[in-house]
Amino acid sequence: MAHDANGSLLDQWRARLESPEPDHARFVGAPLPVEGLSPLDLGRLWAAVRRAGWGMGASGPAQDAAQALRRACEAAGLTPVFDADSGLRVLQTVATKAWPDAVQQLAALAAEATPAIRAEVLRILGPADDWPEGHGLNVYQATALARMAGVDGMADIRTRLGDVYAGCPVRTAEIEVLPLLGTAALLALAGSRNSYFWATQPGEEDAAAALAGELAYAGFARESLQGALRRLQDIHAGRVPYIADGAFAAEDAHVLARCARVAAWRDDAWYRALVVELFPLACVAPTAAKTVPSQSLAIALGHSIEGAPTPEGVRALRQALAVVRHAGVEKKLARNLKPAERALAARPEVALRLTSALPKADRKLQTMIATCLESGWWQGLQWTAGQWLEQMAEPVNGQPFAAGLVWQVAAPDGSTRSVLMDAPGSPPRFVNSQGHAVAWNPAWTLRLWHPLHADAAEREAWRAVLVRRRLRQPLRQVFREVYHPTAEAGPATSTQEFAGHELSIRPLIGLARREGWHVDKWSGLVRAFGATRATFQVGAELYPGLEGTCDSMALQVEQAKGRAWVPAAIGALDPIVFSEICRAVDLLVSTCAFAADDERSSLPLTVADLGVHLAGEAAPRLQTAHPRVARMWRIEHLGALPLSAMAQSRRDAIARVFADAIEQGRVVLDERHVRVGPHAVHLATARVTRDGEPVELPAPPAKPRLAAVPWLPYDEVLLQRIADAVGVLLAT
Repeated sequence: MAHDANGSLLDQWRARLESPEPDHARFVGAPLPVEGLSPLDLGRLWAAVRRAGWGMGASGPAQDAAQALRRACEAAGLTPVFDADSGLRVLQTVATKAWPDAVQQLAALAAEATPAIRAEVLRILGPADDWPEGHGLNVYQATALARMAGVDGMADIRTRLGDVYAGCPVRTAEIEVLPLLGTAALLALAGSRNSYFWATQPGEEDAAAALAGELAYAGFARESLQGALRRLQDIHAGRVPYIADGAFAAEDAHVLARCARVAAWRDDAWYRALVVELFPLACVAPTAAKTVPSQSLAIALGHSIEGAPTPEGVRALRQALAVVRHAGVEKKLARNLKPAERALAARPEVALRLTSALPKADRKLQTMIATCLESGWWQGLQWTAGQWLEQMAEPVNGQPFAAGLVWQVAAPDGSTRSVLMDAPGSPPRFVNSQGHAVAWNPAWTLRLWHPLHADAAEREAWRAVLVRRRLRQPLRQVFREVYHPTAEAGPATSTQEFAGHELSIRPLIGLARREGWHVDKWSGLVRAFGATRATFQVGAELYPGLEGTCDSMALQVEQAKGRAWVPAAIGALDPIVFSEICRAVDLLVSTCAFAADDERSSLPLTVADLGVHLAGEAAPRLQTAHPRVARMWRIEHLGALPLSAMAQSRRDAIARVFADAIEQGRVVLDERHVRVGPHAVHLATARVTRDGEPVELPAPPAKPRLAAVPWLPYDEVLLQRIADAVGVLLAT
């Protein structure tokens, strides 16, 4: 960045962070940008940022500058990198015995440790006599800091932990491997917040991924997992007495799960067969008891497979779920399955071994493949022509997808077209949306076609092809719902498209977790779609087991930038990613919504009215209550009813209102929609689509409300909207 009259940007920031109190307390100068600061520049400021931010004798304006710089860097995804000089100054701000802080700063050190840095690390580490006792001693941090301090701490570690891990042979063996690891891998392991769970923040290093490159740890992982398999085999064969939850100590189970994660990241061939045998054995007793040999290993393996999935690992998780009899373990493993299947698409080099995982057709396996392919729309999954033939066209479990889906192919010159496999063979035959033959090109790159890859005419053409051929697709593709941002939402980072519905909380949480949403008490529902994260806000602090109802609110989007999630403009998102995010939210709303907001939600409410509400069933009759109070009662009642009954009640009401049109075949009812020709009106949201695409209908003529419709367990306003939409469609 060019210098100006006041010096470089780096000097200006340093002056803000280190200058004494200004003459005028409210004068600090114009805000400074972070654009133009490199990671090394930020590293040179970091010691001053820490001193000012922690109030270590800094002035008020300096504290404000430190906080402003932290916020700006977080928004920009900028993190510090230290050279020898800046690294030393940062370590001087770390308190003695503050091991986690020291490890975090050392992980950003890009230079060799100088004698001064080693001395500073030795100060932070402290003498071995002052180290924490027993399980309070973090062996990974102690080993890493001793390494950086240039001392051998293993003798002290063995002495202090010898009795603690006397019954944990796997953990003890792992400690002996630590000196053989590279410094970067050791620091990654020492800085991991949890030794076998997955990383949750963008840019956060997965310790297992770092360990995957260490041959010493890879060998230890293989020996440990093979030993664990032999022990489980002995237990199931009766050679070792069975003790419920006694096969492995909890410490050993966690290390074994990390070993599995390392092997999965390496995609070692030996691990593929081992995990399929080991996981089910860890989840079921050799007797008829509803216990398991090791709860800790079973649960930890589930988390490991979710974080680093392989086709074999996911298949092992499915098999474990099929045999486990322990209700608590089954419940926890079920939460890992769907996220593990979706995460497979982030590993395209291993994901589609699924197609050849079994020599015969398997419905559950094909469901997994469909999940992987759908995730590929936001993960950028694609194949070379040879890979596509090997993974999709030839295996029996891939053939339904190869033949039943539309593919977008890219030629070496960059041109693209959409094709459908007309007949298998060597090479296979393809046609385009007009039915014309397309010659196979071994130089193609293929990816799954999405309706937003094409214009409206091409989408209509492919729909006509499917109808004419009566082709049943293995996943909804050609008739897939698509969502477009509104014009005003373009620069915004959130949309209100799904706001204004009453949601039943219990099924909402259950469905959200099955679909891969993370339940955040403060934010709502959070889910990552590749490098984009969606937050669906609801009017409640969610947690598992919560009952009642909540309002659907805004949908916010963020994108990964460095180590941070930063707000993203909806108009700048990949249209397919935005559409898939909206489709995922629409599934939650359409499945769990039973009421629509209306004007009664915001009517003035007096203290007397609230007293009537609080009086409950002893209050006056519902029809004499304030309209907003009446709505509160009805929403509370509806939230306790099963959703299947609500959907059936809606269908019954529509069946009564439009009986003649249904008899004439002009209106068709299915589980979730009222269909009029190519149009569908959703029974939960009143959203109108035509062949999956949203449409706007003209306003219905003014008319009285549907007085003949009986009271039903949902908001009458929603029924009115559905009926109005169907009426308009019939009239046009």
